[in-house]
Amino acid sequence: MYVVLLFLYSTMIMERSVLEVQYEEKRCPICRKENHCGVVEGQKTCWCMTEKFPEGIIKAISKEPKKCICQNCLHTYKEI
Repeated sequence: MYVVLLFLYSTMIMERSVLEVQYEEKRCPICRKENHCGVVEGQKTCWCMTEKFPEGIIKAISKEPKKCICQNCLHTYKEI
């Protein structure tokens, strides 16, 4: 019985971790709003594949795990 409960508990923790990672991948590392990453959403392409990202914005998030910057933050940065 103990082994079964331990297995169920560890499975729940792993599933929760996967959901947290999926949630975080969909968030812009700058504003934390949804980034609308096509690849994370299961598409073959993403809006970012046709954009140019200034080196400064990449350096600004270099400590963050690799996640898409949202279009709004990218365009705001380009206007500055």
